Amino acid sequence: MRTYWFSLFYSATLFLSGPAFGLSDTFKDNIYNPGNLKPIDSTVRVKVGDRAPDFTLPAVSGEKISLR
Repeated sequence: MRTYWFSLFYSATLFLSGPAFGLSDTFKDNIYNPGNLKPIDSTVRVKVGDRAPDFTLPAVSGEKISLR
């Protein structure tokens, strides 16, 4: 019986305090904000009218995606 009340209290505490962290002003501007990222390669390699470079990238589903 003691385990039941402890589990109930613990679950209620997590349930009630979870949204508080997500909605607080402290975390409001920090969610998914990586800040200003420095570009790795800022040299332009293509010009207007040039053909797009050939590339292939892996998709989340596992297949490969390209411009072809």
